[in-house]
Amino acid sequence: MGAAFVHACFQLSVSVLTLLSSHTIGRRLPNRRLLSLSFWYILGVVAAITLLVLGSGSLLRFIAARDTELAVNLSLVIAPVVALMVVLFYYRRGSGTRLWLPRPAAEYISTRAKKTKSSVEAFSLGTSTVFAELPFAVAPLLFVGYTVQAFPGDMWLRLAMVYAMFVALPLIFVAFYLSSGHKLSIVQRWRESAKTFLQWTSAGTLLLLAVYLFTLRSGSL
Repeated sequence: MGAAFVHACFQLSVSVLTLLSSHTIGRRLPNRRLLSLSFWYILGVVAAITLLVLGSGSLLRFIAARDTELAVNLSLVIAPVVALMVVLFYYRRGSGTRLWLPRPAAEYISTRAKKTKSSVEAFSLGTSTVFAELPFAVAPLLFVGYTVQAFPGDMWLRLAMVYAMFVALPLIFVAFYLSSGHKLSIVQRWRESAKTFLQWTSAGTLLLLAVYLFTLRSGSL
């Protein structure tokens, strides 16, 4: 579950959910409508993560069938690189919760969130945020993919869905919290106060996972 914890620490999906909620609340739509859009948004996130886990598992099984060391080394090399990227680049400097996204990408996502009014648009927005976060999510996805590929194929979907649901837990909490009438500003203040903790904890956990995998590999030599 270490990989799922790291993935859940990444904030792009939460950030876009707060944008979606803000625009929905601004249109003075009822809370049940906000909950409905949030549900479809989270479903899109879960579906995209599930597909990425299955894809990661398939890729690593394909690689492991030809070179077991290469399959392990991918995770061992990428994890420290991503950990360093999280510390240096994930959050923009200064106050607030601005993320690493280039301005055109951030403006595009913000515009899409503002225009989202249907379940299909919310679902699509959820999947988009997952793929947009791949430069960082690739590290935990490789770890979970390496784990999944060791199981029989008929278990992959269940494992991928469990992982995706764990990653989506912060989104589920935020969705219920906001749709029950609580202020968005409280969520934003929490995100700002917790960003340093999430940044360093996710980077440290990635390094610990790399050490753990290295130890397993060394023990099997």
